Amino acid sequence: MKKHPEHRVADDNADADFQPPVNPHPVMRYSVFRLALFAVALGLLWLVQVRGLLLVALAVLISGLASYALLQRERDAMSVRVAAASARRKARATARAAREDDIADELRAEDVAADDEPADQHAETR
Repeated sequence: MKKHPEHRVADDNADADFQPPVNPHPVMRYSVFRLALFAVALGLLWLVQVRGLLLVALAVLISGLASYALLQRERDAMSVRVAAASARRKARATARAAREDDIADELRAEDVAADDEPADQHAETR
C-alpha cells in the first residue's frame, strides 16, 4: 500500500501534528456505498412491481435505514475525517488572525511613534 507523504507549510505550525489519513477517502467511500444501497433497493422494489414516485420514495427510505444499520464504520470514519479537517482549518484561521493582529499592532505602534516624533520636534523649536 502506498503511503501518503505529510504535507506541511514551513511557517504554519498549525499543521505540525498532521497525520496522513489511514483511509484516504472515507467521504467518497460512504457516498458510493449509500448510492449502491439505493440502487439495490430500487432494483429490488422494481422486481416486485413497485412503480412511480412510490418506487423512489420507498427506495430512499429502505436505503436510508439500511445505510444506518450497515454503514456505521464508514460513517464514523467520515465524521472523524471531516472533524479533523475542520479543526485544522480552524487552527490555521486562528493562527492567521493572530498574525494579522500582530501586524496591525506593529502598524499602530509605528503610527503612534510617527505622530509623537513631529510633536517633539515642534516643541524643541519653540
